[in-house]
Amino acid sequence: MNRVVAFARRTPLILLFALTACEHPGIFSSENLDAPARWDENFQQNVIIDMNITGGFAGVNERLQIADNGVVVYRRDPRFGGIYRDLLTADRLANLKALFYENDFFSLKPAYVSDWVDVFYYDIRYQEGKLQHRVSADVQAAPGGLREIIEVLNEVIGQVSSKLDFSLRVIPPDTLRPGQSAELIFEVRNTSRESLTLRFRSGQKYDFYAVPPTTANAIEQAMSQPLWNWANGLLFTQALENKTLGPNDAMSFSVQWDGTDNSGNRLIGEVWLTAELTSFPGGIARPMRIIVQ
Repeated sequence: MNRVVAFARRTPLILLFALTACEHPGIFSSENLDAPARWDENFQQNVIIDMNITGGFAGVNERLQIADNGVVVYRRDPRFGGIYRDLLTADRLANLKALFYENDFFSLKPAYVSDWVDVFYYDIRYQEGKLQHRVSADVQAAPGGLREIIEVLNEVIGQVSSKLDFSLRVIPPDTLRPGQSAELIFEVRNTSRESLTLRFRSGQKYDFYAVPPTTANAIEQAMSQPLWNWANGLLFTQALENKTLGPNDAMSFSVQWDGTDNSGNRLIGEVWLTAELTSFPGGIARPMRIIVQ
């Protein structure tokens, strides 16, 4: 089922967002130097738009968050990734905020629910300073203004998630035995139809992480205090760097990991591994499970 709802009437504001990522890459910008150097740096407390999507026959569980500095984070599955990040231009962010006012979001009831089955449910929160409002609805019961908000936010999801594909391979894939090292291979591919410029805040372009299974369901939180990460203790230049990927071009990074933590102690048992591209746009690969013996 397609969760994007089509409408016969579209306002000029909606037309600004009815764009595809490959044809109108200008909706995003990587020039905002106020953007955080890392995913989790002051991000959650600066979120102004937060949309959770659940339901459907396949049982989707997705989340879109937009911060007041334009940072967009989309989690295809908040439990296990992948995760995509980009940065809206100041104009697009202003238009998106105006969308909530023009469609009377703050006067809507807290919930709109129909008797339909196999529908998507949207939990949308807007919070900026003392102004905050939250509405939950399925798409069948949602009034017209709320549907327009849902449509635009779904288009943002499509735009931020259609640029890059992240994949992580681990060799050996299942078990790391004593004396062995695992090779971690992180591939990033441009899946759009145009060249894509990746902008890095420093000389660090990637990182690899090992996190405990108790936090595998919240991979970003786990990455803030990992058992091990490749960049731990390394120094990087602070100069901005750009990397351009042509259509369908890919780049890969690989490291060897011996199954120890950041203190050099051998880990025993179940561990989850993931990798991050630190640029705008950027993202986090779906984590993989491995047993360290």
